[in-house]
Amino acid sequence: MLTLIFQNQVEAPFPQAMFEELIRKTETFVDGISEEEVEFALLDDESIQEINYQSRGLDKPTDVLSFANREVEDVFMKDDTSLGQIFISVPAAQRNADEMKQSLEEEVRFLFVHGLLHILGYDHQEKEEEIEMMTLAYQILGRPAYVGD
Repeated sequence: MLTLIFQNQVEAPFPQAMFEELIRKTETFVDGISEEEVEFALLDDESIQEINYQSRGLDKPTDVLSFANREVEDVFMKDDTSLGQIFISVPAAQRNADEMKQSLEEEVRFLFVHGLLHILGYDHQEKEEEIEMMTLAYQILGRPAYVGD
């Protein structure tokens, strides 16, 4: 069972319990999670922009970044007890929510599950991968079936 290490650096009104519930739901759909913890932070645009630049060379904010410890190759940096890290920019999530005409909470919940699925090995580069990942995300979130584009 994953433990959540939570930092709310922007003091957004989202309790840790909301994300723990999403982790429990994810664990019911995904087998084979052997790690003990996942790190998660709610950030502002400037903080996520810095992480985005340092990790991906992109000098701009983004909505969510995730880093899987399974992908760390340096044995001295690898932590087998941690699944990885998820970072969400609350201002970027608000922009997404406004564009999608949904609540900020619903968008943050989606971004958290999206990041969590990425660090569990799911991807959406190919259409089949996208359908698998988004279908699972929608099931976890209790949304109607994913229909794609």
